[in-house]
Amino acid sequence: MDLMLKDKVAVITGGSVGIGLAVAEALAAEGVDLALCARNEERLSAAGEHIREAHGVRVLTVPADVTKAADITAMAQQIEKEFGGADILINNAGTGSEEKIMDAPDDKWQRYWDLHVMAAVRMSRAIVPLMRKRGGGVIINNDSICAKQPLGYEPIYNTTKAALARTNVVCSKGTRHNHLRSPPCLCMCSSRPGKPQDNALIEASNSRFRQECLNEHWFLSVADAQEKVDAWRNHYNAKRPHSALGNLSPEDFVHASAATATAVKGKTELAILT
Repeated sequence: MDLMLKDKVAVITGGSVGIGLAVAEALAAEGVDLALCARNEERLSAAGEHIREAHGVRVLTVPADVTKAADITAMAQQIEKEFGGADILINNAGTGSEEKIMDAPDDKWQRYWDLHVMAAVRMSRAIVPLMRKRGGGVIINNDSICAKQPLGYEPIYNTTKAALARTNVVCSKGTRHNHLRSPPCLCMCSSRPGKPQDNALIEASNSRFRQECLNEHWFLSVADAQEKVDAWRNHYNAKRPHSALGNLSPEDFVHASAATATAVKGKTELAILT
């Protein structure tokens, strides 16, 4: 598949394992140069080397803790020095929690707030100026189905992911100038294999995506938008029923949440299909 993203620059937090690494691999296969960050330097370095060898793209690896503002600032400076700018930001770093709301200490709440919310806010503030240098870009915040359907054993995760989802809506309104785009319909994906999801929720998400495409002209034409939406919907409807969205592999997740992309008039536009 040619998504017309060759020579774009994507910044991915939490890019050494799991969803972050799968997204990095998929974008590298499209010829996208990468800036990856993670806390584990050895694992990050190995991931970067593998992607370089497999896809022949440039990969900048930056050991960083995105809960620390200073690390984010330093990463943005390295990205500017290496690439001169950026086109795509994927705020992916995050992890689950397990606690009871009456027992969880304040410092745990603060740690997850910094990881899931403030990291995305700070990364966006740091990378948006680099996007402007290249004529525009897109920001993707990887939230969770738990933002809408909370799980009882992880109230902190539920709350902070819900905040991240709202942050994305605010960001989408605040960065529309200068060809910057933060799509309001993001990852409606369960990280728990086999957990059934509500069909109406999935259908509403797909309908919202379709309307966004038609209203915002993310693609070259309305017909092109319709064709792409239908193609991806048909592919995933055939691959798995809507009620088994949680069965998606990391690779499937990449295509469902990040691969419906194209370059329009010299700037990156990215639409999300869940």
